[in-house]
Amino acid sequence: MPTTVEAIHADIDAAVVPGFRNRLLARGQARAMVWRDGVLPPDSPAFTPQLSNDLLGYGYALLELGLRLRDLEGDQARARLAFEQAATALEAAIARGPREGADRSFHFVIAAASYHLARLSARAYSLLTIIRADENFSRIERVLAQLMLRDLEELEATVLAFRVSGVGSDDTIADSLENQLLVDELVGRPENQLDDFACWLRRDQPGHLIKSEWRPTRLRYGEVLWNGQSARLNLRVGEERPFVPRYLTAFVPPIGKRRTPFPKDLGELCLATAWRLVDDGQSVLVFCPVRAHVEPFADRIIDLHRRGAS
Repeated sequence: MPTTVEAIHADIDAAVVPGFRNRLLARGQARAMVWRDGVLPPDSPAFTPQLSNDLLGYGYALLELGLRLRDLEGDQARARLAFEQAATALEAAIARGPREGADRSFHFVIAAASYHLARLSARAYSLLTIIRADENFSRIERVLAQLMLRDLEELEATVLAFRVSGVGSDDTIADSLENQLLVDELVGRPENQLDDFACWLRRDQPGHLIKSEWRPTRLRYGEVLWNGQSARLNLRVGEERPFVPRYLTAFVPPIGKRRTPFPKDLGELCLATAWRLVDDGQSVLVFCPVRAHVEPFADRIIDLHRRGAS
């Protein structure tokens, strides 16, 4: 690992070039957009078996470079770029991947922390809320998520419950973890808890809280192409072009007397795509550019739902 600011700058600059290591990051993001629980759909593009390991190695190497650069007070914009690329690589390796991986939850937390260091609040939040709500994550992993979310009330409740259970009592902690910070110091009730926490994050350096409602996002472009009996989903991630060959398949709605397959036109194809995205856990906004078409389109949605098309 490089030890000087100049050497770290050079390594980060080389690693964040879009084509680095045969477009490693783009290939990882492309795979993440089409696989489900670690399984690729039939006839999807082939990806190398070692892709996840390559992404994890790349992500942790960039994370370490960013941390070293911060410690040496180098270019902070470069450090944030390293954190962003690291988090993106880690997320691509675990998002929608196999759920049984032994280290999956750990990589989740580190990816969220890396987005947090990159000041990408919305992307960090999307991972942190999963960690906070999923009982499969360990107690310490959920506590770290609560800290990064600055949810000090929930953090306090978690720690108090830990103490009351006996596992986290003073005697138990004293027996197993000598010289560790007492839990009460983490969940005390200062008069202005958030300001004190911010001072702790800044190591008491001069500064103040910055609050903003703005949240960054990243667009991924795709199109759904209908061929008469099924639809193909084409996506663009950098130079990669992942696709799902049979993203939608025509069927006759099971309720009512309709005999024509669904979807039968572009309007129904739009609805079929939206419902499939919702099934995949996505949030969907359907934009209707003509005001006079909004209510008829809504009536169509209700009718198709009643027929069992959704």
